[in-house]
Amino acid sequence: MPREKPSYRDTLDRLDAAFPGREIIQKKELSKFLGLDVRTVKKYFSACESKLHPGYCKTKIARILAD
Repeated sequence: MPREKPSYRDTLDRLDAAFPGREIIQKKELSKFLGLDVRTVKKYFSACESKLHPGYCKTKIARILAD
């Protein structure tokens, strides 16, 4: 069973503090939070598969940033 990275929970907590009560983050908001261009966010982060709420899942973002 794979273990989560040590910084995963810290990253997820920071995302929860920045975007409380939401599970999906929009591309523009994520780029502002990370200080990256929107095109860079689109290149390195995969969007969630939801048609109703397009965006980026906090758990996927935390997993990528914890590596």
